[in-house]
Amino acid sequence: MNYIHTQASSSAVWTIPHNKGKFMIPICKDGSGNIVHGDINWVDANNITITFNTAFSGIAYLN
Repeated sequence: MNYIHTQASSSAVWTIPHNKGKFMIPICKDGSGNIVHGDINWVDANNITITFNTAFSGIAYLN
């Protein structure tokens, strides 16, 4: 993984500033370790927002 984002508070929209200068692909998992799919928006080469159907906390692995 090139970057790991921890979403500590429950949210339906995750904003991820990774500052890696490239368009990265996220894999998101909820607190139970289940993979969760959302709508990905690459704001630019350093920022991603992911919108989910429901609010939750978890981890996004970016590669």
